[in-house]
Amino acid sequence: MAPFRCTVLLALIATAPAAAQPNASLPLSEDFVIPVHRPESGTDSLTAESLGIWAGGTTYKCRLDGGFVFFPVLGPSYAHNLTFGWTTESIAFGDAQSLANGRASEHGIGTQRYEYRWPSGTVEAYDIDASGVEQTFRIPNPPRVAGDLVVTGRVHGELTAPDCEAEHRALWFYGPRGRALVEYGTATAIDANGNAMPMTTSFDGERVRLRLDAASVANATFPLLVDPTIVATDPIRSVGMTAIGSMQGGTRPLMIVHTRINSSTDHDVIARNANNEFQLQQLSWVDIGTYDSRRVAVGAVPNRGRFVIACERRHGPSTDLVLRGQRASSFGPGSGGTAVITAATAEHYRNPALGGQQPGLFGGNDAVVTFNHVTTNHAIAARMFDPEFGTITTLPNLAVVQVETRPAINPMALDEWVVCWDEQVGQTRRVLAKKITSQGLVGIQSETLYSGTSEIPVDVKVAGGDGYYFATWESTPIGLGAHRIRGRRFDWPENQAFSSGDFRSIDLGATSGYTNEGLDFDRFSDSHWVSTFTRNDALVRSAYAVRVGANGGVIEAIQPHGSTAHRPFNTSVVFDHSGSENERFQVLYATDDSAFTLYGHEFGYDPVVFDHVPYGASCQLVQDEYADPAKAGSRQFSVSLVQPTNAIAALAIGTQSTKLPLDVVGMTGCSLLIDPLTIVASTPSPSGINTVTMRLSDVPPVFLGTFHTQWLYVAPGANPLGVVTNRGVQHEAR
Repeated sequence: MAPFRCTVLLALIATAPAAAQPNASLPLSEDFVIPVHRPESGTDSLTAESLGIWAGGTTYKCRLDGGFVFFPVLGPSYAHNLTFGWTTESIAFGDAQSLANGRASEHGIGTQRYEYRWPSGTVEAYDIDASGVEQTFRIPNPPRVAGDLVVTGRVHGELTAPDCEAEHRALWFYGPRGRALVEYGTATAIDANGNAMPMTTSFDGERVRLRLDAASVANATFPLLVDPTIVATDPIRSVGMTAIGSMQGGTRPLMIVHTRINSSTDHDVIARNANNEFQLQQLSWVDIGTYDSRRVAVGAVPNRGRFVIACERRHGPSTDLVLRGQRASSFGPGSGGTAVITAATAEHYRNPALGGQQPGLFGGNDAVVTFNHVTTNHAIAARMFDPEFGTITTLPNLAVVQVETRPAINPMALDEWVVCWDEQVGQTRRVLAKKITSQGLVGIQSETLYSGTSEIPVDVKVAGGDGYYFATWESTPIGLGAHRIRGRRFDWPENQAFSSGDFRSIDLGATSGYTNEGLDFDRFSDSHWVSTFTRNDALVRSAYAVRVGANGGVIEAIQPHGSTAHRPFNTSVVFDHSGSENERFQVLYATDDSAFTLYGHEFGYDPVVFDHVPYGASCQLVQDEYADPAKAGSRQFSVSLVQPTNAIAALAIGTQSTKLPLDVVGMTGCSLLIDPLTIVASTPSPSGINTVTMRLSDVPPVFLGTFHTQWLYVAPGANPLGVVTNRGVQHEAR
């Protein structure tokens, strides 16, 4: 099989890659309900009891066991949470004994409801909705002695409200900046016949009293229900870090993970499933509490049928690391294995990155999480994790570095993973890579992707597989120079030597505002990567997705977000394959608009790369050919003559179509349908199929447009020459 010579490529039209006009980004729904649940404790130093029982909605969360505590979402400008807490002290008619003495004898737990039940039959309940919590008190029986119904609750927490006399009114609780953050709604009593009776509310700085006058009590048909509502009045839907994973098959193959910033020291993890169009969203998993989970990662292990989520739990002087194997569209315990890597005092497991495994016969059952292990030093560490059973295998440390860093790992592996990180040794800054095999063996040797004293590399990303990898990082000059997004292609096949490609800039020009954020790999072409980053200059704030080819050259760039008003941040990307000719990259990002909206954006190949359009007529009736998608930058673009088998054949390749009759050379009835630049001889494979493989170059950056191919093959007796042609085929490389 002869190679496709670069003379063909140089004849094609070359233009510099430009930022294409993208499809519209799709805002993701922010309305969701977090069911009542207890966070998994695993072997965590935070016990199941100390973790508590939680629920929530779009703008708040609440803890339900041992009294009710409401946490409004405040955003990163608040240093810590500000809470509204309620403990019921008394539910009584007149001077009679309280119907809610002491601790509740029973707790009832439902999907969106939590109950405190007393022996008197009185039930205090909290019903969870996306917008707030409905607090109810159900009194089953009328009083034996006439009197007002009074519900007394002791309020605690950092929020305060001014004292007020009894009125039919709501209460507003304020933070230290004078903003109303929580509303305790107007109380109403509803009897068994549906009659609504207004109640008065008073507050003395410590206790809220809800009162229904004796006359209304006497006229009511029991049971009687009291139902104020508690909502956040000034919510900031702050998004922190984002991550996105994909699993082939199913109705919801995307896992969307982001952190929600309740305060600067309290980040929650929210995970939702969606279909390939970022619709049909469903809450899948959350990790909420009073700890801080600001760094998250997601991957997939299709052979186990599970996504894998990794997140920090920063609490006090330690940081634990949670690993969760999660079935798609299945919330709660039982849908996957969970493990917690527990930290000792002054020990931290931070900055996780996840590598999943490809599906199929040769795909594995484990994911690998790499992270920064901080004790008296800073180690780049890794663990293997089985997402079905929740088991962890400890691997040897990959390196020890001077300061905390954020290691990266290729998101999807077949035989092995590559972990990359930045480090400083003296005045030299480096980006290094090391391998982990599918058996969990950590390589001895590190390979260098960058080493120098003029730039500071940070936020390294790596993606690839089958021996082909690409790494990116954000580069800040030391002294004068350009702030850039750098990239380097490298080959590191299994059991073979490392080889490095050229060092490139893959951004759209020098600026001071780049942040390197996402990277993934087209595992079907083994040739294409998409890098995502943000660029925030003085006037324009943009999110970019850039596709590079087999040599790391930029082929195409899109701008999912560009604005003078709202800053995009924390882009992430995943390769998504949902069937033949449906191969694309899915981009996730957030913006700092008033709702801190999450957006999904599809970055697909131009559909024409999958269209191989035959034209003209062949000399033979029996023939069949196949071609790979003509993705610009492909390392190997193959054209095959499937039928007839075992033929002596050659492939003509050119950029122009024509029709040149070949009768004059003895090929009666045949025509050459292209103006060939080259003709490449082919030898049949053991199965008898002829294939010619060529490179669609991305360096120098080229836009490969229309080109044509046509097979010529030996067919003894078909004509005087004994050589025939098939149809011409038009390809569109993009």
